Formats: sequence, structure tokens, C-alpha cells
Amino acid sequence: MHYMHDAGIDLMIFALRNNNEVFLKYSLNEEIFKIEYLRSDQIIEEFLDILQSDSKTELVFNCLIYADYSVWKPNQIERINDAIAEIVESGHESNRIMYCYNSILTICLACEILTRIGVQFKEYQQNSKSCIEDLLTLGDKLLDNLEDDYIDKFFLDLDFQDRTVLRIVTENDFSPLLSSEKINILIEEMWIGKATYECDGKISDFSLLYNLYKMKLNKIKGKNISLKEILYTNFKPNIKDEIYWFQYSVRHTSIQNIFLKEIISAALIAIVFQYFNFQYLWLFGMSNFNEVPAEERINAVNKNIATYEPYNLAGNLFSIALIIGACLKIVFNTFSSVSLPFDKWTNFDIVTSLMNIIAFNLTGQLTPEIILDPVRKQRIDIMIVFVIILQWGRLFSYLLVVRSISKLILTLITILQNALNFILIMLSYLLIMSTLFTVLYQEVVPRYSGIILSLRTLFDAAMGAYSYDGMDAQFMSHSVLIVVHIFLGNVFLLNYYIALLSAIFEEGTETTGEFGYLTSKYQFIERYQVALRDQDGYSELVIYPPPLSCFAAFLTPFALKKKWMLKASKIFSKMAFWTENIIYIMLFMLYSLMLIPLVYVKMVFNLMKMGSILHAIMIIPLWLMFGIFYLFYALFHDTQYFIRCLALNFDNGPLLNEQEEIDIKQDKIILYNEVIDVVKCIQHLYKEHKIKRQKRKNRNSLLKRSTKKLNEMDIKRFIQEKEAEQKKIENEEGFTISKELIIEAWCKFRPESTGNTPRAERKIGYQSKDIHEIFGDLFVAKLMAGIKVRHYNQKIQQENEKEYKAIKNELVSAFEKKFNKDLFEKQRMSSDDESKRSIEEEPKQYIPETEIQLIDDMLERFIFVSQKSSVEQLDIKLALKAIPSRINEHNVDRMDMIDFNVIQKSLIAFQNDDQDELFNYYDKRNKIRVSKLNKKSQETTDQTGDLKDLSSNVLGSVNKIIGLGEYLQRGNIQADNPKIKLNNNEIANNYNRKLRRQNTQDKKGKVNFMPQN
Repeated sequence: MHYMHDAGIDLMIFALRNNNEVFLKYSLNEEIFKIEYLRSDQIIEEFLDILQSDSKTELVFNCLIYADYSVWKPNQIERINDAIAEIVESGHESNRIMYCYNSILTICLACEILTRIGVQFKEYQQNSKSCIEDLLTLGDKLLDNLEDDYIDKFFLDLDFQDRTVLRIVTENDFSPLLSSEKINILIEEMWIGKATYECDGKISDFSLLYNLYKMKLNKIKGKNISLKEILYTNFKPNIKDEIYWFQYSVRHTSIQNIFLKEIISAALIAIVFQYFNFQYLWLFGMSNFNEVPAEERINAVNKNIATYEPYNLAGNLFSIALIIGACLKIVFNTFSSVSLPFDKWTNFDIVTSLMNIIAFNLTGQLTPEIILDPVRKQRIDIMIVFVIILQWGRLFSYLLVVRSISKLILTLITILQNALNFILIMLSYLLIMSTLFTVLYQEVVPRYSGIILSLRTLFDAAMGAYSYDGMDAQFMSHSVLIVVHIFLGNVFLLNYYIALLSAIFEEGTETTGEFGYLTSKYQFIERYQVALRDQDGYSELVIYPPPLSCFAAFLTPFALKKKWMLKASKIFSKMAFWTENIIYIMLFMLYSLMLIPLVYVKMVFNLMKMGSILHAIMIIPLWLMFGIFYLFYALFHDTQYFIRCLALNFDNGPLLNEQEEIDIKQDKIILYNEVIDVVKCIQHLYKEHKIKRQKRKNRNSLLKRSTKKLNEMDIKRFIQEKEAEQKKIENEEGFTISKELIIEAWCKFRPESTGNTPRAERKIGYQSKDIHEIFGDLFVAKLMAGIKVRHYNQKIQQENEKEYKAIKNELVSAFEKKFNKDLFEKQRMSSDDESKRSIEEEPKQYIPETEIQLIDDMLERFIFVSQKSSVEQLDIKLALKAIPSRINEHNVDRMDMIDFNVIQKSLIAFQNDDQDELFNYYDKRNKIRVSKLNKKSQETTDQTGDLKDLSSNVLGSVNKIIGLGEYLQRGNIQADNPKIKLNNNEIANNYNRKLRRQNTQDKKGKVNFMPQN
């Protein structure tokens, strides 16, 4: 209460820096902090500075829900845009979403912030829209990688305004986040009720008639089975060990059951109002008084007014019942710890009830003068018609929760919305043509004498109702214009509209219709799920539909005190339950009565089959005479057990063992805090040694920097430069250590316990508060040797590898001097094998396996999958950023939602999608280029073939000339020689034979085309 009067900007900044989430949420909702604080530059800069550190992203985004972006400066808008854009641009190791326990909530809040910025600043609208699309795509990837068991935790988590993630998605139309089948399963589970899934009871557990109907008998050769053995075939009713869907604890919390009552009540109210309105039309139709003599009309009207008065009174009462239902929600929101939103169904109830009250008051004040006056009577008739439409619209609003009908209704609405643009085009076209026809033919025929008449005539013509008659001298021009109008209006525009509607229907059914259906269904679920979260009994005010809500109005006086309300609501709830059970018992008895004739006939065939003919002749008459009485006894027996089933399981709570869940939760709080302390200690030990080494390095560098004496300012400046340089490196530097080594450190750190669970009393404090004494110098050396420095910036990684090795070698050498070298080498075994051996041999002797498993499961969520290393390494820096400073009942469940591996896979898949789109873009361009190159290559190949043929011909001709020259030369030589006498004809013939032999060998590929010298 002190802060309500003294809550300033400094307190808000303190809460932000210290991550006081609960206090900030309460203060912002209760307006303890003034709205002006969120508009101040000091708070805005604080938000942006926190975002720059990549931590507390969810906290800042939750606070920015209340921000007024109209007062933000351009540079501040750019900074928040850049911070959100980092989610889709950064890698998984440096992505701010890695430090958020609920990545889906973070994405939804970021999209909501960008939407508001885009609305406020038009210049950022396109950028915001593009970033929202990327964020939703990333959210879809995250959803695909999330485990099914954690979907409900992610999507039912609350923001500062107590909105679930599902509500944020449905309110802002983030449809990609509802496209997964996992969300369908989640919504269906919420719809039916989790308790319903645990129901294992069947009608066969207690119904004798059902068992007789389903009984299958096999004849035993040589043995006659008696009638008693057939009727009592080992049947023993068992209802105590089973849970049935019609029992109180299940039925009372099922949204499906509540919807069934809502839809039946809405249908009955619609039918009743329709009947009342029909009575009005029948009693006050003018046809009833036209044939009545004038002097008797007033009496006839008065008589009908008196007949209608009971209907009018009943209509007012039903209308008041709708108003009472809305008023009870106001009472609920006033006294309950949770509040219900005024959804479309509540708004429909309010509007419908008010219009009905107005209509019935008008009809209640009818006089003969009003009825017999056509103008005044028509006004009342229009009001009655409007009320009828509203009433049926209320019924159809409930049908939005039924998948098949909802998708059709929402698609129809989408079609009508998209049709508005076409209607505008069609009207403009008709107005242009109407003006043309009016100007040309207004004096020829009456149907074109004015714009309105021409518009109606041309519309009828577009629908196919046109005429060429009566145009006389204007017949030809009129015919041409009508043909043009029919082509443009009917053939072109209307068919274009049909094609447009077809495309909208196909797209809307799969996208808009499905998303709208899921949105309506979740809104209806939330309408009652929020109410059922109330533990003080106020939910009984709002879970009954009108007119049943009138009975719940009697609980209103008890709402002033929670104790009164809790007792009164329990009594009222059980009274309502047994009232409903009358219908259930009647339906069960009707079902059993339908089984009686079937069982009666089936037993005759069973008796014939299970014995000899003589045995059947003796026993069948007995069954025919007394079987019907036995079956009615079975009916009474089954009904009795059905009522006993209804009387069981009256605890209005979850069916699971709550105490077991609470115990596990307490175990996690203790163990997780111990592990966080261990991780912080390991980081502190490493930084401590690194700082000492850095100081020695700085001192040595300072001494070597100059031979002359340095003044104090130079020393300070040098130290500041080194500290700034080291801080910059630390921002890009992380520390990794194996999971097994952390578990081994926790086993040494863990206090001794007097019991077998963390809940058992731990010994107060540790034997020593010095971490060196707890771990021991030898194990500290092992820890330091197991730590690996990694740099998120690869350039820094390469530059600092030598320094890291130097630190590690220095640690090793220091402890080698202190301890025996052989012992130290033994302790420096591989982290994986040594840690496993340590856990298996020492801790398990005194630490329960369940504790080690819980720790192992926790650490598993902070490990990145790496192909380079088979040892599971945990990044200490990233893990501590993602983990709360202390684990308590408020945030212990969030630890199960953190999973670095899921975010890693999702970010990689998202970034690969972008690369695939880029590749596809360039791939299409490359395909065009390859196609052109193939065409060019084919042309080049053809030209090369032509050149080859040409060169072959030229070469052949050259060979002929050379060969001929050789023979001629030989011929001359032989002519000079008297012993050889050859004439020119013989020389030519010899050359031709040789040439033919060469051509034959050329075809076989054995001859060189080049001439030989």
C-alpha cells in the first residue's frame, strides 16, 4: 500500500533492472505507476538499454504493451525496430529469443508492438509488415519443433494483461501460429476437457442388458448350457474403480457439455420468439380485418390484442432472462479474482434482449388505431422482422463453433467483404450505361424516362430480362447498345465475378475459414475456462445459459462474501447437476428399453444354439414366458447402477494426484537453485583466475611499454584502455563445460539431507562457505581444465585461442607444482569418462537417482547440438542469461519451457528457408541463362559439323592433287627408263585404284587423312 502513494520513475526503473515481474505486472494493471511515466524519455531509454543487453526481453515487451508510441522519437522507434529485427536476423548463439523462456509469447508481443508502430507511423508500416511475416514464419518453425507435451504451457501462458498466447494470436489474426495440427489437438483437448481423457468407464461395466446384447456364446460339444448360465455369464458390476464422462467432476468442467446446453437454450429461445412473432403476424395481419364490417373492426382488433397479451408477457420475460445473464457476468467480474471478457455472444445477448424488450413493449401498447393505420403498422412490422433476424443471428453465432458450419459462414462473410469492390465497379458501370440510355431514349419509351428506371431496366437486362420492342425508329441503335450492354454486363462482368468468387471460396475455406473457426472456438472456450479457474464458487453465476441463468441469479446475495458464495455455489451446483440428471436417466432408460426387444429375440437364438433340440424345446418356452420380466428387472438393475455412477466422484477438482505434482515442483525449486549456484560458482572461479592473470599481464605490459618513468595519468589511461578492451572481448566470449562435469560439481556442492528427497530437511548451511574448500583444489583444477572458451565472433575466436591455451596451461602448471604429477594426470582424464565414473561410483551411494535425473533433464535443455563434438557442452554465459536469478513457485514451470536445441533447430530451419527462396530466385534466372547457352551451343555444334564436312572435302581434293602429282612424276621417271614402259592411261588407272583403297580404309577409321611425304 505504501507504493500506491509513493511510486515514482526511480521505483519503476529499480523494478525493471531487478526483474521484479510480479510487482511490475500488478503496478501497471492497477495504475500505481502513472501513464505519464511510460511516456517519459527516461523510462523509454531504460527499456531500450535493457533490450540492448539481450536480457529481460519478455519483461520489456510485456511493459511495452502499455506504451504510447506516438510520443516516441524516430531514433527510439528505429532502436526498438532493430531490437525486434535481431530475432530473425541473428544466429542462434546470439539471438535474444534464446534467453526467453516462452519464445512464442515473445514473438507474439513483438508482432503486436510492430503492428502498433505501423499504425502510428506510416513510414514504418511496410517494414513492420515484412518483419511480422518473418516473425510469424519463425514462430511456425518453433511450433513444429516443440514437443507435444509442452504446447499447452507455451500457448496458455499469460502476459501482463492476463491474456493467453492463444488469445493474442486470435485477437491479432496471427494465422500462421494456428496452422499446425498441434494447435488443433490442444484446442480440442480444451474443448472436451482434460478430465474427459482420463475417463475409462464404459456402459459394459454396469449394464446387464448391454452385456446380454453384446454377448457371444460358443457351444461346448456334448454339454447343454442352462438358462441361468447364459444369463449370468460371470457378470459383476464394477463402478468404483472407473471414471465416467457423465459424472459430476468430469461433466462440470467440460466446455463441450456447457456448449451443448448453450446451443439447445439458444435454439429453444429462437423457436419461442419465432412462435411469438408468428402469433403477432397471424393476429394482426390486415387480411384478418378486411372482411370484417367497419363497425366491428375495433372489437375484433381488441379481441386479438387480448389474445396476444400472454405471448407479449412471456416475450418480455425471456428478454429479461437474456439481460440477467449479462448482468451476472458483471457481478462475476466485480467479485471474482478473474475477469471475463465481453465477447460476441454476450454482446449478441445484450443487443437481442434490448431489441426484444423494445419490440414487445411496442406490441404491448398496441391500439386498434395503430393496427388499422397501415403506415404505423408497417413501422412495427419492420421492428418485428428486425428482431426475428437478430434472434436467428444469435443462434448462428453459436454455430460458429461447429467446424463444418463455421467455415461456410465465415467464407460467405469473406466473399461478401471481397464483393464490395466488385459491386462498386458494377454500380459505376450501370450508372454510366443508365445515363447513356436515359439521354438517348427517355422520350421513346417510358422504361428509360429517368435514371432510376433506366438503372432497373439495365440491371434486369444484365440478368437476362430484356426486350427490343417499342423502339420504332431507334430500333437499330437500341439493339446494338443492348447487345453491348449484355456482353459487358452479363457475359464479361458477371462471369468475371463468378470466377472471383470461386477463387475466394477455395482460398477462404482453407485459410480464412479454418482460422476463423479456431478463433471462435477458442473464444468460446476462454469464455468459460477463465470462469472455471475461479476457486471461490463465482463460476456458477456464468456457466448456465439463459433462461437457466435466472436461477443462478439467486446466488447474487451470497457474492458479498467468498465463504458464503463457496457454500451456496456447491449446493446450487449439485442441485443443477441432479436436475440435469433427470434427462440423462430418462435417456438411459430409453436406450435400455430399445435394447429389450433385441435381447429378447437374440436370447431365443442363443438358447437354440447352446443345446440339443430337446433341451431347446424345454427351455425356450420358459424364456418366452418369463424372459420379458427378467429383462425389465435388468432395466431396473442397470438404472440403479447408473444412478450410483452419477453419485460418485463429486470432488470438483482435477482427477490427478495434486499432492504428487506439488511435491515434484518443490523438489525442482530446491535442485534448480542448487544447480544455478554451482554454475555461478564455476563461472566465478574461472573469471577470478582470468582477472588475476590479466592484471599480471597488464603490469608486465606497462613495465615494457617505456623505459622512462610513467606518470599516474598514463598508468590510469593504460588500465582504462585495457579494461575497455577486455570488456569488449567478454561481450563476445562464452564459457562451455560438459554437462557431466556440472553434475559432478553439484554432487560435491549439494548439502547433506536427512531424507531421500530434496524436500526433506537439508542440513543448515554448508560445512564451509569457501567454494575452494567445498570443491577442493584438485577438483577446481579439473573444472578449470574442463572449461572451454568460445567466441561468438569467429575473428575474435582465432585471435584469442592462444590466450585461452596460455590460461589453461598456467592453471595446469600451477597445480602440477602443488600436487604429485602422476595424481594430477589421473585427475585430468577426459571430462566425459571421468564424470560418468564419478557419478556412478560416488554420488549414487548417497544421492537418489531421481535427483540426478531431474538435474540431467534440466541441463539437457541448455545444450546446443554440435557435429564437431560428441561431448555435450553447456554454454554457461547463455544459460545464466536465460535462467531466472532464483527459482520460485512463480517461475519453476518456465524452466521446463526453455530448450536451446529447439530454438537452434528452428532458427536454422528459418534461415535455410530464406536461403532456399534466394536460391530459387537465382535458380530461375540461371535456368533461363542455361537454356540460352544450350541453344548457342547447339548452333555452334551445327556450325562445327559444317566446317568439318567442308574441311574433309578440301582435304580429299588436296590428297587427290598430291597423289596425282606423285604418279605423274613416277610416270615421267618410268618414261625415261627404257625397261619400264607405261603410258598415261595406266598411270591414271593405278592412281584411281589406290585412291579407292584409301577411301575404303578411311570409312573403317584406319587411314590417316594427312598426306605422307
